[in-house]
Amino acid sequence: MQQLWRTFGEGLLLLVVLVPFVLMGCWGLVTLRRRRMPAKDAVRLSVLEMLFMLSLLPVLYLVFMPVPGGRGVISLMPGAAASSVFGGGTAGGSTLVQLIGNALLLLPAGALAALRWPWCRRVGRMTLVSLGVAAAIEVVQWVLDVGRVSATDDVILNACGAIAGMMLVRPWWKTAETEDARLTSGDSSQA
Repeated sequence: MQQLWRTFGEGLLLLVVLVPFVLMGCWGLVTLRRRRMPAKDAVRLSVLEMLFMLSLLPVLYLVFMPVPGGRGVISLMPGAAASSVFGGGTAGGSTLVQLIGNALLLLPAGALAALRWPWCRRVGRMTLVSLGVAAAIEVVQWVLDVGRVSATDDVILNACGAIAGMMLVRPWWKTAETEDARLTSGDSSQA
C-alpha cells in the first residue's frame, strides 16, 4: 500500500484538487447549454463531457510523470510483455499488473466517449481513435523521455481497453441514441 501511495499519491491529491474545478466547469457548461436545449439534455451532455475529461487526467498524469532512474526504451515487438508473463519468462507480477493497467487505462474514456458521441459507437471507429490516442501516448512518452517503456503492447492493450469500455456501455446506447435523436430533431417538448 505504501508503494502504491508513493507512486500515485501525488496524482490522487491532484485529482482531489481538480474535482471542484471540474464541477464548476460542468456547471458552466450546463448554464451555457441551458439557453439552447432542455435542462435534462444540458446536464447529461455536460456531465458526460466532464467525466470524460476526468477519465483522461490519470492518463496525462501517467504520461508526464517521470520515472526516477528509468530510461526511455522502445519495444516494437507486439506481445513481448505478454509472452514474458504467460510464456514462462523472467518477468514478475509487476509486468502482469502493468498489462492489466494498460488494458484499463482507456476503458473509462472509451465508455464515456461512446455514451457522449454517437460516432464513437462503431467498433471500427473506436478502434482507429483508440489506436491513434494510444500511439500518441507512447510517442509522447518516448519524445519527452520520462523514463518509461514505449511499447506496441501498450498501444494494443490501451485500444482493447477503450473498445471494452465502449462495449460495456452498449446497453445504454439505445437511451443515448434516443436522447441524441431528440436533440438533433429539435424536439424539446419532452424536457
